Amino acid sequence: MMKSIYAVGLTVLFALVATAHVSAQAIQVVTVNTSDTAGYLEWVQEAAPVFIGASSGPGAVGACVPASGAEQEGDIYWFAAAANAEALLALDPSTPAIAREVAKASSIRTVRTRDVMTIAKPSARRLETGSRYGQWAVFVETSNPGSYVSGMRAMEAAYHEHGFQDVNIAVYSIRTGEQAGKLMTSVTGATMDRVGAAVDALSEPWAVAQLSQIEGSRTIVRAAFSSCQVYASR
Repeated sequence: MMKSIYAVGLTVLFALVATAHVSAQAIQVVTVNTSDTAGYLEWVQEAAPVFIGASSGPGAVGACVPASGAEQEGDIYWFAAAANAEALLALDPSTPAIAREVAKASSIRTVRTRDVMTIAKPSARRLETGSRYGQWAVFVETSNPGSYVSGMRAMEAAYHEHGFQDVNIAVYSIRTGEQAGKLMTSVTGATMDRVGAAVDALSEPWAVAQLSQIEGSRTIVRAAFSSCQVYASR
């Protein structure tokens, strides 16, 4: 997603209860780089319940693996989601249980960036333990955030009216790092091919009409396609 944003982690964000549903209001995304993707994801799966157990209130931990658009080959986005920024930042990484889990991954990954985002437009997609989804993350610079967010609400509604009821759009305000002040738009679908179909639909007249309303007010900074999974939630 952005130079150092997106991941499960905190996107470890976005548990313990297999039927839990979480609607994230704040997320931390950690961009890591590894030559052992499978090994790192195994670590996320084992460590996620520990992170959830060390926090209070609803939350989720997951990871997104970019298919294209990553800044570096081997990047993975670890994310952690919480009900709000207060709850997200209350998690103490020096807690013994968390420190032990983090140490286990130190030999197979390098942390490149850590960033925090808060919700500007929520999505109906829930972060449920074990759920998988495809994501198109688009980082945007705009002088009129309110207008852009309104445009994304209209775009999501247009998708739903034209056969893409399973496609959802969330918009996050980036609060830290080099991209602070910009927005991250997350377009998600049940599978990567549904995200691809949503991208294909952007050439349809109804989509062109919607996008024409925001084209002059935004600059796309970068974008990435990723496959995501939620490993723990409460």
